[in-house]
Amino acid sequence: MCYKSGNDFTNFYEPRAQNLDRCNPLTYNGVRVGALICMDAAVDGDDSVQRRRQALLAKLKEPGGEGVLCVPGRFRYGTDGRVTAPGSWCVVATDQQQHVGSFSKDASGTVRVKPTEPEAGYGWKNEVKLCALS
Repeated sequence: MCYKSGNDFTNFYEPRAQNLDRCNPLTYNGVRVGALICMDAAVDGDDSVQRRRQALLAKLKEPGGEGVLCVPGRFRYGTDGRVTAPGSWCVVATDQQQHVGSFSKDASGTVRVKPTEPEAGYGWKNEVKLCALS
């Protein structure tokens, strides 16, 4: 669907500069589902990352259905205010090691789903939560 372009210097992957969004977003039953990987979705990325992010967000907001931005990532510095998709849903799936929670926000930016708080001595749970797009 897409590739990561931002370089976080972890050496876990090689960032791509071309052909980043081969099928991004996809449309299914009137829902446009787009993806940006980790830092590519953050509002504080460099100019090329921001141009790509803004172009995808514009496609997600096109008339005729809901837009959903999916963001898998491992955010070292948190996601609060850094990952947004104004006018579209935003679903962030991240590991809990950095005490950064996954969430789903509706098109108005209201958090609709957040992770279950960790249990004492057990840490964060791996879980999948669902909610209606309405």
